[in-house]
Amino acid sequence: MVEVVLLDLGNVLVHFSHLPIAQAFSRCASVERYRDPQEVIHYLFKGPEPAEDPFDEGRISPHEFYRRVSLEMGLKISFGEFSLIWNSIFTERPGASELVASLKGRVGLHLLSNTNVLHFEHCLRQFPWLHLFDSWFLSYELGRKKPHPEVYRKVVETLGCSPERIVYFDDIEENLRPASSLGMKTVWVDPGRSLEELMEPWMARILS
Repeated sequence: MVEVVLLDLGNVLVHFSHLPIAQAFSRCASVERYRDPQEVIHYLFKGPEPAEDPFDEGRISPHEFYRRVSLEMGLKISFGEFSLIWNSIFTERPGASELVASLKGRVGLHLLSNTNVLHFEHCLRQFPWLHLFDSWFLSYELGRKKPHPEVYRKVVETLGCSPERIVYFDDIEENLRPASSLGMKTVWVDPGRSLEELMEPWMARILS
């Protein structure tokens, strides 16, 4: 029996790509290295210590993140312009809002996402159906990012149910392993399959 559906956000319910951020920042950068979008991606998201990590873990404020990135790349843009570039990367995955609405009230419905305050507050405005969730587990509030095991332990502790009664959907297999180790049922979100297809095998096991 499934009591809780736990869903990731990025590339599960909403599509996103870091490339538009990198392309826009590369056009604004006065530091030569960062005129290459791939260097921007490496610095922000892919390096050994991605600049995004302390922001995603809530260790620095939006304005401090803006200050650090602007200083590193030589960006001569306002915080408002920076935020617009940073946030303009999301589109709804087909069927996402319908899926969330169909689950509301039938099962515990919770979100688990590596994200930051700028992105998530923007998503709440762009996708108001996110308010249908019973709760959100967000890396910038938890102080940790997936796949740190403490993230999943905190979810189980807060929800107060057996992990065996939680089914967790994520598009990154590395993020599923600690959940599976705790006893959660896990589903890798294949980008080639619809949300309806991925959820269908679980519908009969969801409490009504």
